[in-house]
Amino acid sequence: MTETIPESDYPILRRAGAALAQVLAAVRARLEPGVTARELDALAEEEILCRGARPAFKGYFGYPNATCISVDDEVVHGLPTARAFRTDDIVSVDCGLVLDGYFVDAAFTAGADGRRWPICEDTEAALAAGIAQARPGTRVGDIGAAVEAVARRNGLGVVRDYAGHGIGRALHQVPLVPNYGKRQTGPLLKPGTTLPMSWETSPPLWRRGRTRAHRWSTVIASPRRSRTCCMTPSSRTPSRGILDEPCRSA
Repeated sequence: MTETIPESDYPILRRAGAALAQVLAAVRARLEPGVTARELDALAEEEILCRGARPAFKGYFGYPNATCISVDDEVVHGLPTARAFRTDDIVSVDCGLVLDGYFVDAAFTAGADGRRWPICEDTEAALAAGIAQARPGTRVGDIGAAVEAVARRNGLGVVRDYAGHGIGRALHQVPLVPNYGKRQTGPLLKPGTTLPMSWETSPPLWRRGRTRAHRWSTVIASPRRSRTCCMTPSSRTPSRGILDEPCRSA
């Protein structure tokens, strides 16, 4: 069942979204070659706790960290490691927190050296198209169709094995919001439905590869080094718009 959040609780969601935006801004400012994902994860947890919140991911189905940090061909759910980032790495940081009973979840993707990668810019354009469809009266398929159309136009594939989702008093809720879809299909969006708008793009011939031995990180199957990009510049309620604006691509 889709949770309908009462309008009286929107200020709580906005505070939570603002707190997460600040956390991600601090993490992004620390991202550079030579830094490790574990260092970023520790910083994120510290920033979450000092804002009176708690990490949403830590302990979820046994997950051990406050963030998921995926590098290059890792699609999602990257486990923070002690490997130092290289100059040409593309790094996705996904983070969530719980504040006053509400969950928020957001991500950004950036070059470790601050470079603007075309895949990130194109994913941001697909994300904007999806956000424009997230309003009362549209359907989930309208969002996915808009995202996929922009991705395909820019020569990218969309990740079909994972989807966005509803959020509220639980981290993962219905509706599921895929990176693809058919217009005028799927659940109808109603006021009070909250979605962390998250899209993953990949090289055009996307195929799921292996899951690493620790069972969290999923890697794209490719004969050469590949890039993926995950972008979530906001959590959004269809009737009230963007709750936070943590990060853009780099």
